Amino acid sequence: MHKCIAILFMIFSCTLLAGIDVFGDQSGVWSAENNPYNVIGDITVPDNESLEIQPGVIVEVQGIYQITVIGDIQVNGSVTDSIRFYGNEGLIWEGIRLENETLENNFGYCLIKNAETAINSINSPINISNCHFNENEKAIDIFGIGNPAEININTCFIENCQQNGVFIVENSNVTINSCNITQCALDGQPRGAIQLSSQGGVNDPVITDNWIHHNVWQGISAWDVTGAGNIYPLIDDNIIEYNLTGIYLYYANGEIRNNQINNNFVSGNPNSGAGVMISGSTSCPVLTCNTITGNFTGFYITDGASANIGDINNVSTDDDGMNLIYENIDESFNTWSVYNMSSADIKAENNVWDSDDDEEIGVTIFDDNDNPAFGIVDYEPYLPIFPPPDSVTYYYSQGILIIQIYPPSTPTYASFCGYNIYEDGSQIAYNTPFTFWVIANFPYGIPVTYGVSISYEDPPGYSAMVDTTIFVPHLLNPPQNLGYQIVDDHVHLTWDEPEPGSTSTFLHYNIYIDGNQYQTENTSYDIYDLINGQVYQLELTAEYNAGESDPLEVEFTYTGTFADDDIHPVTLLSNYPNPFNTETTIYFTAGSIGLRSTSPGQAQNTETCPPWRISIYNIKGQKVKEFLIISPSPGHTLSVTWDGTDDNRKSVPSGIYFCKLKTRGYSKTIKILLMK
Repeated sequence: MHKCIAILFMIFSCTLLAGIDVFGDQSGVWSAENNPYNVIGDITVPDNESLEIQPGVIVEVQGIYQITVIGDIQVNGSVTDSIRFYGNEGLIWEGIRLENETLENNFGYCLIKNAETAINSINSPINISNCHFNENEKAIDIFGIGNPAEININTCFIENCQQNGVFIVENSNVTINSCNITQCALDGQPRGAIQLSSQGGVNDPVITDNWIHHNVWQGISAWDVTGAGNIYPLIDDNIIEYNLTGIYLYYANGEIRNNQINNNFVSGNPNSGAGVMISGSTSCPVLTCNTITGNFTGFYITDGASANIGDINNVSTDDDGMNLIYENIDESFNTWSVYNMSSADIKAENNVWDSDDDEEIGVTIFDDNDNPAFGIVDYEPYLPIFPPPDSVTYYYSQGILIIQIYPPSTPTYASFCGYNIYEDGSQIAYNTPFTFWVIANFPYGIPVTYGVSISYEDPPGYSAMVDTTIFVPHLLNPPQNLGYQIVDDHVHLTWDEPEPGSTSTFLHYNIYIDGNQYQTENTSYDIYDLINGQVYQLELTAEYNAGESDPLEVEFTYTGTFADDDIHPVTLLSNYPNPFNTETTIYFTAGSIGLRSTSPGQAQNTETCPPWRISIYNIKGQKVKEFLIISPSPGHTLSVTWDGTDDNRKSVPSGIYFCKLKTRGYSKTIKILLMK
């Protein structure tokens, strides 16, 4: 933001000549070699003609005369050779009046002094840049009719005006940018340094990046005399300070954002001192992201007016408050953030106030709670004075943990000190300015809680903690390249060791097939006693001190060479009753099964009927009961009774259970429902 605007004017070292007298119709070129141009009567630049005033020209007006431009005028000084207009020995002259609605006029690097109205545009397009206006009654007056002309006022210094610095009537095509406007309204009348007026037409200029300060009355004022609310400026990114009132809107609106509206009051004048004063029933400006401090009152609202100082419950996100409203203290040491003497309710949500305490904020607000004739000021929810980080993210790689801190986007007037970082409750960084932090040798398999807060000063305080528990599991690489080969009466498994890099000590391999588990430290294994024609799902994992790796899986159909040895399969018939309450009987028929040796090189043998196990599992896969039957009679129906208890004779809860009948080379499962 350009707040200190330096306008450079050349101090002439040459001896001034007698100059040339000018009056009446003028066009062509005025050059410095004829200095000074003594204006001895009214001047007119005729229609369809142009007057060019070159760098270094001095225009000295000898009486109450006016320069009227019906054609166009080009006043183009330079940073080292300015152009000067002034009244002889401080005489007040009428100024420059522009009336052409189509041709563009330009004023650059010029000084205009002692005029009633230095530049008066009657709907005439104009660019004014790097100019100095001093000791005029009014510096710039703009009036727009119908299709308003484009007006640009840029990087100008406007000072010591009896009336306004810039006065705009019904023109919605004006931009005032990067100007320094001070010491206006010296005649003591209630005027704005920038003043907007409407008598029925639209008036919505852009006022941005200016320094508007030390004016006798308002910094910016707007008055719609029809009360129709036709005034709607954009007031953005200005510093408005040390005026009687910062911004005054009377039956006017506007979008007011990103401004510093500070220290607006006149000592000893209890009627002064509003950062923003709003009056009239059609007034409801929108204020976002402004800093409003040091005034006698932040907002003074009256005469049926309202304001949108923050509304987070509507669809729009352009009016979500985020203003800093604090330390607005009158000469009696009362703090007034909002003084609502209007019957309208005021939305003032999502702002930062003098406190984080609801009751303390309420003390700084005058509204319905103080006098039921006035509307309520809705200031909840409000923003914290000490906002925490927006977020904290963690990146882990090869034993290194990086903590990335994202600064708060929530506004605050407290000054940032630094970030505090905690590890399991112990502080490891104090007021660090860095938004990232590196933790070396971060442990595997142990949860660690990190927290980040922010320290502030002016006022001092701490934000809330943003904490996260970090758990980095061990890297447990699985075996590689699992394969199988069916060889006569068994399956031969082979695999490769896990890739390097596991973070825990290797113990052995686990093989899971048909409900059985095998262990080995080798990279091969033979499995016997498989049933010919049956499909098997096999899993292989690596076991570490810290746990088990993800499995490798393979599916195969066993086609061994002893298919004819498998005789008299076994059928699990049923259980009754099912569902059951106190006990149920499980029935099955045992037959003969041909068995093979479990070790290569041993002779084949056959048992009439091998032992059987009946195991009962809950829905989580946990075994709760087991029955063992030794040498059952082949071809007969056998049974066991389950009374709903586990192996420790404790009752199990109601639910679904699975009954698995298993012997060497064969298994079958049914579902049982226990209802108590």
